[in-house]
Amino acid sequence: MDNYLILSDLNELENRRKRIIAYSIASRLVMMLTMVLFFTLFFGFIESFMGTENDFFFKIFKAFFYFVPGIILFMLIFNLLEGFLKLGDNITISRKAKFFIVLGLTILSIILAGILGKAWLGTELDGMLFLKWFGSIFILLILGLLSYVLGKPEKVFTEDFKNLVIPKIVESLPGNAVYHAKGMIKKELFLSSELFPAQNIHSYTGNYLIEGNYGKGEYQFSQLEVKEKRESRSSGSTSTSVNDLFKGLFYAADFNKHFKGITVVLPDHPRKLFGAFLGEQINALPKFGNTSIVRLENPDFEKEFAVYSNDQVEARYILSPALMDRMLNLQKRLKQDFYVSFFDNKMFLAVYSQYDVYAPFLFKPVNTEDQVKPIVELISGLIETAKELDLNTRIWSKE
Repeated sequence: MDNYLILSDLNELENRRKRIIAYSIASRLVMMLTMVLFFTLFFGFIESFMGTENDFFFKIFKAFFYFVPGIILFMLIFNLLEGFLKLGDNITISRKAKFFIVLGLTILSIILAGILGKAWLGTELDGMLFLKWFGSIFILLILGLLSYVLGKPEKVFTEDFKNLVIPKIVESLPGNAVYHAKGMIKKELFLSSELFPAQNIHSYTGNYLIEGNYGKGEYQFSQLEVKEKRESRSSGSTSTSVNDLFKGLFYAADFNKHFKGITVVLPDHPRKLFGAFLGEQINALPKFGNTSIVRLENPDFEKEFAVYSNDQVEARYILSPALMDRMLNLQKRLKQDFYVSFFDNKMFLAVYSQYDVYAPFLFKPVNTEDQVKPIVELISGLIETAKELDLNTRIWSKE
């Protein structure tokens, strides 16, 4: 497609980009200060109530209360910078470099919070200490609000970019795809994939629904963010937690076969992390209820995916040599891990992503092909998935 028509409409956004970068950096710096102050309160509390003890085991116990917040702070900083440090398709910071950047920031933040906590709040209990606490909590709230306000322009900028680019991309691609900015995959369809067994859905949100048909089949995909609520009982009491269940792009398409069982295809992370032998042992552990590992005769496919099914014959029938080759090609095209299930005459595909896959790279001009091309490839790749996986080839007659 000719991207010029899209790029010319992005000139106004490009004029705003540098200002948005300044807001984005300021928002993250203030959020960093907010997190440091929060842990300053925590460490100050520890010093106030535990600072006079010199017993060796007590020191170990106190060190533990420094170590655990350090892990939490590391994850918070990593999530804060994950999307921000992705500069573009050709300008990226490696995972290893990100790790050391975040580790350095975490250590610096912990040291700073520890020093401030001890000096400012780690004193004996008195009236002045309580004034310091209330003042610190007030500043904490102000910083949190300021970070939100400073981060708002980036969100508006990103929404303006997506609302301008995505409809034009869908309109320009061949086929009859339809775009709904506020639409999303229905919750019932998401749950029917059997990829994400949940106790209780706490929240289900999504947007940017694209749907259409390919031959005699239909497809649809959208961004989703799904959280589940879990309840656990311990010592007679019940605790409730809310956890991420899925975040990313979710795709569903008709498959011309009424399946008798369920077949699930997962990225083979154990094999990549622990090697072929140990990875295979881990893969062989039971997953997805009564399913078991399926051994296939494509070594390239086996290196990339682990397959589970409760019907070994049907799984091998579905995953024909041609289909396995197409899935390997699809993985290269999407440039991301994905999860697939074949169930109830449908194929479901989930692409995990912790950050917005349609968002522009702030450190690159938005009115360039480098900004638009990855989104074109992603959307066209998903629209073409039905053809890529040969879903409309009538290799079976529907029963």
